[in-house]
Amino acid sequence: MGFLGQFKRHGLFIISFSLLILLLTACDIGVGLPGSGDGGTAEPLPTTTPLGDTIDFSVPYTTNLEPGETIAGTSLTYVGPSANGYDVIINGQTATKQVGDSFSWSGILAPGVRGNYNLRLILPIGNNLQVGGQIDLTVFSPQPVELDQFDKEGLTEFSNIIVNYRVPASGRVPASSLTYLGFVDPGGEASVAQRSAEFDLSADRFPYFALGDSLIWQGQLRENVYLRYNLRVGTIDENGLRVGGVATIWLDVE
Repeated sequence: MGFLGQFKRHGLFIISFSLLILLLTACDIGVGLPGSGDGGTAEPLPTTTPLGDTIDFSVPYTTNLEPGETIAGTSLTYVGPSANGYDVIINGQTATKQVGDSFSWSGILAPGVRGNYNLRLILPIGNNLQVGGQIDLTVFSPQPVELDQFDKEGLTEFSNIIVNYRVPASGRVPASSLTYLGFVDPGGEASVAQRSAEFDLSADRFPYFALGDSLIWQGQLRENVYLRYNLRVGTIDENGLRVGGVATIWLDVE
């Protein structure tokens, strides 16, 4: 690859990485927008992401259904094309839909997990049908346990889930066992060259993460629910830590 090609490739990476850090940082900085009427006055800092008995995820979703296929764990079945559109079954009742129409369902997707499928018919592909939209997943009573690996065979995967959390000192990243202890500055016993977030990790793991560093966690939330975070560290200050990135969830929906 020539010099120009290398420059374009690395230049695009640097721009994308910079935009991610800017996005994470902007979450903690009030920015006055034209026409907002506040003259550029900083907005209040966002509140800490709460921990509780449930955790919610919003999942972008598309799937290509064959005639007779049901979306796993739901009561949404695509029967096939018909003279007036596409025949479907929703909660045991038949309906005829056209491209652009809703195809939605809400209920218990798996033990301890509720799913809200807000979908629409997108595009016919021969006799098949592409549907898509957003799924809202709620996991009840998560009990995060970190795992080095787990068996994904037979599990339903939900990917590209955007997450953004604010964590106070001594708080945990939601739906994980990652505990943020606070920050350290250069010149101390930590021997770091820049301000870094300190996490409560095992003694053999380096616990300090600077602005922009990746933070990976994966584990089990319930017996049938697994989660992997691929995060980046955002702002680190007296008000807490900002982390954001993507999550992937695997469910045993049977």
